[in-house]
Parts: sequence; C-alpha cells; structure tokens
Amino acid sequence: MFIPLVLLFYPKAFDVVEKSYFETIGDALAEKATIQSQLPEGVSFHQLSPQSQKLSERLKDLEQEVSGGATAVVALIHNNKLYIANVGTNRALLCKSTSDGQNQVIQIGRPHTTENEDELQRLAGLGLDVSGLRQAALIAGQSSTRRIGDYRVKYNYTDIDLLR
Repeated sequence: MFIPLVLLFYPKAFDVVEKSYFETIGDALAEKATIQSQLPEGVSFHQLSPQSQKLSERLKDLEQEVSGGATAVVALIHNNKLYIANVGTNRALLCKSTSDGQNQVIQIGRPHTTENEDELQRLAGLGLDVSGLRQAALIAGQSSTRRIGDYRVKYNYTDIDLLR
C-alpha cells in the first residue's frame, strides 16, 4: 500500500515539537528532582524549617513551570488532497460552498476526550479503567486525553491513579 510522504510527516512533526519542548524544560526538571531529594517526606509545610519552606515553594513554582501541554490541529493541502492531524480538544472546521451557493461548515474529526467513545475504546485497549476515566472526566486536571508536551502524563503517569 502506498502511503503519501505527507502522512509520514505529521507524526514526526508532532514528535519534534514535543521533543523541543521537553528540551526547554530539562533544567527545571533537574532542579525539581534535586529539591525533591532534599525535602523530607510526609512533613507538612508548617513543620518545615524556613530554608525547607523556601525549597518547597520553589518546588511548587517548578511543578507549575513543567505542567501542562498543548493541543493542536494541522491542515495541509497537498496534490489537491486535504490532510488533517489532530491531537487533543481542538477541532478543524471545513468551510465550503455548496452547489446551490450556500456556505457550509463541517466539523472534521472528534476531540480526544473521555466523552469520545472511540477514544475510550483506544484507552481500554491500553489497559486503562474506562469507567474510572468516564467518572473522573479529567486526566491530570485536563479534559483532553492526548496532549503534546505533557510531561506529567507522559513520563510520570504512574503518579496518576487513573493511569496506573
């Protein structure tokens, strides 16, 4: 089966964007790991020494800095064919004129959320608890089930109960 080169390009493009983002947060992740190793476990903030409280506050800032991710839609017309790639909750809209001159807007694709049955089936195939995902509706505080550059979900997923 012939696969147009453009279809091979899309996954690589998303991978390049994600890899570039992870490279930019590398220093923050290293500092986060260092601080985590210096703080005692199971001790509340008010029981920490003033120096440890400052480290704990810096840790919160770093966690905020490396959290999150992005969703994206990319569309490309190549050799008179339209190719669309989607990650997350964004939606592509196709605007066209009908033969009788009316304007028409068509949503292409469906968002990657816990409300999308196809997406839930994909996640079930990965061994995830779909009923738990449906009930929670959010994964790491986000409604989308796929995101570019979401370090917490991609590399620390074992810390998220729904993804174990």
